[in-house]
Amino acid sequence: MKKFFALCLGFVSLLAVSATETKAVTLNVVGGQLLGVSGLDVDGTLYDVEFVDGTCAALFSGCDEQSDFALNAGNILAALAALDSLFDNNPVFDDIPGNVSGCGSLARCFVVSPYAPMSGFDRSLTGNLQNDQVEANDQFYLTNYDIFQDFGGPNNSLVYAVWSVAEVPLPASMPILVAGLGGLVLIRRRRKAS
Repeated sequence: MKKFFALCLGFVSLLAVSATETKAVTLNVVGGQLLGVSGLDVDGTLYDVEFVDGTCAALFSGCDEQSDFALNAGNILAALAALDSLFDNNPVFDDIPGNVSGCGSLARCFVVSPYAPMSGFDRSLTGNLQNDQVEANDQFYLTNYDIFQDFGGPNNSLVYAVWSVAEVPLPASMPILVAGLGGLVLIRRRRKAS
């Protein structure tokens, strides 16, 4: 009986280990430039973020419908706080904002995250993270921008954050299946031996 419980405990442990979710944030850095982030946790949902120059209309499928945005009014402040925390924990991007892709200024960078269209206007509601070289000047706030305003250019301090819900990998099914079948075989052998 003790061996049966040990076997069950081992099986449950294997199952727990194989199904454990990891929430590691991965930075996409090329040539010292932060191009994006994978696995950023916002209120329990993981997001991938790319820092891209361009217009809202070009980057967000027209920037004119709520479905064009991964974020919304309910989670925009939490998303900006998560992004701010990410910069705070990585001084090479916090102290030198120009190391964020699309930010031409070494002094400050405004990371713009659209989250809703403004009906009847060619504008989008945005959450902005001001990442300043002087830590005390870092802040985030809500505003709006023209959807055709281009954030490109070498001296521009504005960049879009393109958010998408991250794909969460499922636990490997083969190890779970093999462990389960192995456990059943051992139980069957024990019954035949008894």
